[in-house]
Amino acid sequence: MQTCALCNEQTENIMDVAENWLIDAIKKDHPEWVQGSGACPKCIEYYSSLDEEISVED
Repeated sequence: MQTCALCNEQTENIMDVAENWLIDAIKKDHPEWVQGSGACPKCIEYYSSLDEEISVED
């Protein structure tokens, strides 16, 4: 098990974050986060949903 650097929950799977918009969204809420730390699937899903909300509002 690994710990997600964003939510601090234990997870089996830490995912790499490669999309610049996603990196920017995460860093807005977690300025201490570094890209190499990755994030758990739940956090990736959360930040991805923020982009979808922004797209709908535009």
